[in-house]
Amino acid sequence: MQLEGSENEASLKVLKQALSHMNMRTQLEIYIDSDWLYTGITQWLPKWKETGFITAKKEKVAFAETWEQIDQMLSNQDFTVHLKEQHSYKNWMENNAKPA
Repeated sequence: MQLEGSENEASLKVLKQALSHMNMRTQLEIYIDSDWLYTGITQWLPKWKETGFITAKKEKVAFAETWEQIDQMLSNQDFTVHLKEQHSYKNWMENNAKPA
């Protein structure tokens, strides 16, 4: 999967891709390192659903179609979202990087 666009858009596409592989109801534990994505799922998404994916400024939510698809995929799941500041591989790379 080639990702183009902003980091936020790429994060959203990766989540959508991962969720698309879920073919049965289960308890999901979603670990992400994006504050933007975490806030989107836990705070903004419920509000956007109520407003038809329109912002407080009366504009269409950025990436609204993808957010709607993610919402639909999550609606059939029990899930918890965890915000991790860094992936373990980043910590490993920082601790094991060889000096130049």
